[in-house]
Amino acid sequence: MSDDRSGSSSGRDLSGVARVLPVLGWLPEYRARWFKRDAIAALTVWALVVPEAMAYAVIAGVPVQYGLYAVPLALLGYVVFGGSRKLFVGPSAGVATISAVTVGSVVAASAAPSEFIALTAALALMVGVIYVVLGMARMGFVARFFAKPVLDGFIIGLGLYIAIGQLPKLVGIEKPTGDTVRVLVETLAHIGSWHWTTVAVGAAGLAALFAMSRFVPKVPGAVVVVLLSILAADALDLASHGVQLVGEVPTGFSFVSWSSVGAEKLVDLLPGAFAIVIVGFAESVAIAKAYAAKNHEHLDANQELIGYGAANLGAGVLQGFTVTGSLSKSAAADEAAEGRPCC
Repeated sequence: MSDDRSGSSSGRDLSGVARVLPVLGWLPEYRARWFKRDAIAALTVWALVVPEAMAYAVIAGVPVQYGLYAVPLALLGYVVFGGSRKLFVGPSAGVATISAVTVGSVVAASAAPSEFIALTAALALMVGVIYVVLGMARMGFVARFFAKPVLDGFIIGLGLYIAIGQLPKLVGIEKPTGDTVRVLVETLAHIGSWHWTTVAVGAAGLAALFAMSRFVPKVPGAVVVVLLSILAADALDLASHGVQLVGEVPTGFSFVSWSSVGAEKLVDLLPGAFAIVIVGFAESVAIAKAYAAKNHEHLDANQELIGYGAANLGAGVLQGFTVTGSLSKSAAADEAAEGRPCC
């Protein structure tokens, strides 16, 4: 790095407590001159993670504030137990989707929203426990056997699932029931019911994102679009024109009862929990390894498992949903800390 942090203890063998708590290896060596750039990186990631966390909460099937609940202790858990200084661990569209599908297959259609929230949080806790157990069992070596083509295909399919699932909201209609193909067909078939002001707002946002990515790639497009959307919603009074807004987000914490979480339902959640662990670990450790190679640092995959476990336990304790490593936010933080504009 430009501020000469790459040669610190992360590249040396640690012993004793510092092996279990990697934060004790690097925190004593932290320099005051690094704070300014780290603060800029923190503000950059904050501008990205707040709207994204709320959006991913909707994908996970819980109220928007629970996306914010998933962040604080997840970040702290990974900072203390994780091994990468570059990896951001937080809400992700991929694991949020798997979480929604997993919990949705267990919760009855007539169940109260509080039950869905409680089981989503329970799933995050289960994922955290599995991660920690695998890390303590030194199962990090399995990362060598992840087939890249299979993961790439899964991620592409997941991207299509997310995009099509959000399409009804982009055109202002209720989401049709059925599988992904049916949702796409039904959404296109009901073009006469589309809310065209909502379509215009969504199209303008997408156009701005693609245009900035193409012509001014160093500008943080997501942050700019979010800020412009906030200003436009107020200046143009979009709500009065039928455009649905997030509205007021409840402040503080509003926890639901855990009473709906039973042993039988936990067993039913177990296959989904393992799916999240496999996908989340593959994505996260790939990002962490890339940064470790860039900065000539050693990365312990077993310690990473424990770090991801601590992050998910933190998210679950505050009744958030499962979290994983994020390439976009890790890159944003790294580029901001290096003094380069975020792309």
